[in-house]
Amino acid sequence: MIIALALLIFQYHAGVTTNLFVIIPASNPLGILIVPSALEFLLHIINGFVTLTIAMLFLVHAIRLRHRGLFYASLLGLAFVGVAIIAGFIFFLAGQDNTYSITMGMSFISVFTIFFVELYILGRIEKTGTEKTTVIGNSPETAE
Repeated sequence: MIIALALLIFQYHAGVTTNLFVIIPASNPLGILIVPSALEFLLHIINGFVTLTIAMLFLVHAIRLRHRGLFYASLLGLAFVGVAIIAGFIFFLAGQDNTYSITMGMSFISVFTIFFVELYILGRIEKTGTEKTTVIGNSPETAE
């Protein structure tokens, strides 16, 4: 989980660097992918998909734990990662429209906050065990 937060910080840095210093040609946006100066941009793309994978793993872990709060946080985090990736594709293909840049930035803030909350919830689960009122599929009276 801490690694996910570190990857998100790198993702933000790479995105800001791309937005400020990399010019994506409008006539051939895919041409930027072979320019050596766009290495950080390529790492930004790859890291976006790594973040998507991590968000899916968090959701699977939440389902296995049967923890309602963690499940909803994971689902919301996955949704914001998806929004960021879609905004990134549009940003890339639409000639660096800043509307999509701010969408990615706000998605980053949301995902970072959600992952941080998930880390807090997981820490509480490890210390105290799953609370009976937060178990998915069981009422508080029947939770194990």
